[in-house]
Amino acid sequence: MQATRFGREGGESIILRFSYFHAPDSDFTRDTIRQAKKGWAATFGSPDEFMASIHADDAATAVVAAIDAHAGTYNVSDDEPLRRRGYFDVLAGAIGGAPPRLPPEWLGRIAGAVGDAVARSQRVSNRRFREASGWGPQSACMREGWVQVVAEAAESTEAAPSRV
Repeated sequence: MQATRFGREGGESIILRFSYFHAPDSDFTRDTIRQAKKGWAATFGSPDEFMASIHADDAATAVVAAIDAHAGTYNVSDDEPLRRRGYFDVLAGAIGGAPPRLPPEWLGRIAGAVGDAVARSQRVSNRRFREASGWGPQSACMREGWVQVVAEAAESTEAAPSRV
């Protein structure tokens, strides 16, 4: 809202709309992996809708790349959003487990505004931002991203001091 107002008043604003973040040291990512190991997908919505994701490191490089972009609103995501079912099937393969069950769609509706936001299809493209800035994600799709993140999360968990 403030960026839009700033633009109307003659300033040049760049708005970056980020997809779901993932990273090996992210509590959200670790919780998603834990839930998948228990047999559940940490999401709401139809298995046929899309989920777009972005590695936290790629998000950071996007912010830097935005400095050279023209004013506008841009999506920052990996190159290929996956359908919700596929997203969690790929995660299952990365952890060596069975595909997790997706919660029933009605559960997202009773979760209120958060459930509605999570359940929304996110079939977005980063093409416009790539063209405006020259940026591109290192993790192009969660097909490769989950394998990398699961391995890195396991390494960082093993290296972390135990909590007493």
